[in-house]
Order: sequence, then C-alpha cells, then structure tokens
Amino acid sequence: CIIQNACHSLSLLLSTIPTDIMDRPTGCGSCSGRCCYSCISKLLINRISASCPCCRATFESRNLVFDQNLQRQMEQIDRVECSFPGCSHQCPLSRIKAHEASCPQAPMRCRYAAFGCRFEGTAAELHVHDQGSCPYREISSLVEQVRQMKVEHSTAIVQLQQQIAGLNELVQLERLTLRRIQERNLGSPIDIARFVYLVSCRPRHFWNTRDAWRNFHSTPEARALVHNILSLVPVTLWIVRILQHSVKFIMNVDDTNLSDKEISMHIQNMILLAFIAVLTAKCASLMLLDARSSSQWSTYQIREGINVGFRDSFALALFGLFWCLMEYDTPRKGVLVWLVVSVASVFYPSAVSVLMGENSAGKVRESLLFALKYSFLFIVFPVPCCIQSILGLRLARIVFGLPAFWSGEASECIFGLMNQRILMVSLMSFGFATKLVGEVELSVAMHRTITTMIAHVSLNVIIQSLLSLEEKFGTRWSRVVIQARQGGATNGNDNRQTWQYINLGGIAAFTLWSALLFLTIEP
Repeated sequence: CIIQNACHSLSLLLSTIPTDIMDRPTGCGSCSGRCCYSCISKLLINRISASCPCCRATFESRNLVFDQNLQRQMEQIDRVECSFPGCSHQCPLSRIKAHEASCPQAPMRCRYAAFGCRFEGTAAELHVHDQGSCPYREISSLVEQVRQMKVEHSTAIVQLQQQIAGLNELVQLERLTLRRIQERNLGSPIDIARFVYLVSCRPRHFWNTRDAWRNFHSTPEARALVHNILSLVPVTLWIVRILQHSVKFIMNVDDTNLSDKEISMHIQNMILLAFIAVLTAKCASLMLLDARSSSQWSTYQIREGINVGFRDSFALALFGLFWCLMEYDTPRKGVLVWLVVSVASVFYPSAVSVLMGENSAGKVRESLLFALKYSFLFIVFPVPCCIQSILGLRLARIVFGLPAFWSGEASECIFGLMNQRILMVSLMSFGFATKLVGEVELSVAMHRTITTMIAHVSLNVIIQSLLSLEEKFGTRWSRVVIQARQGGATNGNDNRQTWQYINLGGIAAFTLWSALLFLTIEP
C-alpha cells in the first residue's frame, strides 16, 4: 500500500488506480487528503514531526485523524475488478488485496533481478523463464553463494551492532563506576565509615564490589592509610571527651565557692589540658608534615651523622599525650580507659586489614605501641625507676644479648637507637643524681627499680606475645578469606558456610570495636 494523493476522491481512486487501496484512511488534520495509517506513520519514525505528502503542512502523531466515514464507504463497495491485465475477477473492495496477492496474472520478476535479470511476467511465464531462458541460470550456484554471503554478512552486521550496543552499555557502566570511585576518597569520614562497615560486616559483598572501593585497598599505601586512621580513632575520641569535659567544667565552675584544694586541682587540670592541646597539635602537625607515605616515616639529615626521624618525635609526643590523658582522668580511671584504647587501637585495624586481603600495618603502629607501653609504665611506677628500667634493659640487650622477646624491640622506637656508651653514661649519671637527691634508702630504691623492671619485661613479653598471636591469627584468617574467594570463583561453589563464619567474625570484631569506642567516650 502506498500513500494516496489528496486530490483523488474515492470514485476517481477506484476507477483509475483500483489497486492502490488505502488501509485505515488517515489524514494529517490540516487537509482533506487521506493516506494509509501505516504509511503516514512511517514518516514519524525517529522524528517528532513530519511534512504531509498531500499539503506539505507540518504534523505530529497527535494530529493524525482517522476518517471513519471514508472507511465505511470503502467497506460498502461490493464490486471491484482486478487491476492486473488478463484477469477479469471481481470481488468486494475488502477482498481485492487478498485476490491480488494470489492472482495468476500478477506481474512477477525473476529471482535473479537483483543481479541484472530484467524479466517480468506472469507466474506461468516466470516458470518457463526459470527453466531455460534465464541467462543467469548457468551461474545460479554462484548467485546462491553470493546471496548466502549477503545473508551471512547481514547476520554478522546485526550481531556486531548488538555487540557494539553491549559494549556501549559496559562503557557507560564503567564511567559510572569511575565517577563513583572518584567521588569516594580517604579524606571523607563518611566514606571511611562506610568502607569499614562493608569490610567488617559484609565481606562477601565487599569482594563482589571491591572495584568501587579501589582507592581504599588497591595499594599497600592505601591499606596502610586505613590502618593508621583506625588506629588513631580511639585516642582521638579520648581527646575529644577530655576537651568536652573541660569546656563544660569551665562554663559551670564557680570560683567563689571553691576551696584551696579544688582551686589547686583546677589549675593542675588546666595545665594538663594545655599540654594535651599542645601535644595533640604536635602529633597532627607531624602527620601532616610527613604525609609522603602511610607505611613508613621519613628521615631528614640535619648534619652529617645527625638524622631526625618523624617516627621518634611522633612516638614521644604520643607518649606524653597518653600520660597527660591518664593523669587528667585520674590514674585508676585512666588505666581502665588506657586498656580500652589499647585493645581498640591495636587489634581491630589489623582485623580490617586481614579482611581486605593483606595485613598492611601503618606507620603509626610502632609509635602507638611505644606510647601505650611507656605511658602505662610511667603512670603506675615512679619516674626514676622507669628510666633506670629502660636504661638497664637496653644495656642488657646490647651487652648480654637479652632476647628481643623480652626487650620489646617491636615497640622501642628511639630507645632502640641507643648504643652501649650512651647507655652506660646515662645509667651512671642518672643513678648518681638519683642518689644525691633521693629521699629513700638504697634498698627501697633498688626494690622499686627491680619491681619496675619486672613489670617492664612483662609488658614487653605481653606485647610480643599478642603481636605473634595477631600475626598467626591474621595469616590463618586471611587464608580462609582467600580460599572462600577462589573456591567460589573456580568451582562455582558459593561457600556459604565459610562466608557465614567470615561474616560472624567481622561483625563480632566491629561490634567489639564499637563498644570499646563507646567506653572511651563514656567510661
């Protein structure tokens, strides 16, 4: 069916072009011309508007008008003659198309017309033509091959178009993923919290979507940075609680009703608060100044043979900060909070690193262990005894080969750099000075020093044992995670039970860490 001319009435159409019968006569809404609905709709494919073929007016799909009166008139016509020469068949207008589709007098073209054959005739004439007179019959096999190749090429083109469409969808998905990755960064506390929750409580989902978090775990530096942040969260909350408490106390204090003892205690707390602020600022400045790497500290040479390490400065500042925090909280309460902060700062970051696939410790770990160990030692035992214990153990390590398990080499920082001469001079000078200004007997001082040294060695043994246990547990847990991933990928096995164990372990670690953080804020 083709588009009809608007200037033809129904009687003129049927008398001159009886084969061009309209199907569902439709107009553009601006003229009286009518066209087939299917034909005029083709003009609007992939377009919002088109020009009417009758009056050239612009129309849209909502402007199309179906001519019901013309459709009824066409259905009432009961006698139309076949338009093909030599056929006198007559039938109603509604059946004329069906007759013309099977009329024996309908003109037909040779099947090789696409290759150059110009024959056109009835079905009987076409049969005779195909049997002998067609010049392309002798190369019919070649023509069939070409036709088959065209079909195959058309099919291949369709398949390639589908593949291109699929690749375009993948490109769009990768662009969306890249945009999300670029939006997620380690400088956002919200993104860090989401990442830690995902790794701890939904490790399987994390491994299925790990590409979206590649900025957090793809390199050892990124994993070390996450480890550093998690290690410093508990002490940060401790500092925030102390500052908040001090601000509330200052706002509500009434100087007129305070006794001398309360005023003295208030002044002491203000001094400790000033030290806490200064040491916090120093720790933060050291982290910012040495932001080159998250896994190891930088060392700068001032003169030949004199090196300054950020690690030792950070360790000493963190040690002083812990000591001041414990003093502010009172020693008994401070020791309890110290225990909570120690567990939360050391073990949970390692658990998260294991669930990420590799235990990449950050650079603050050694300094943190140093500060935790010696702040506890100095808050519980007298300062002179602590210094003598430090110097004595370091000297025993160098002279007598004291095992590293007892001397705590993993958490010594600056003390591990002392040589034998410095230790001998320091120990003798400090012992002599203590004797001159000491107010206790020698036997009592020796007893206190030995007690402090035993506690010092015990702390070293406990720290080394916990680190060894953590390393063994981390290696085993990491192996379980890797096996669960590889098992599901290679064998098609879901490993649901293994993943359930991993989920329970991660949730337990996250819950314990959250509880410890709460105890740090509200001891």
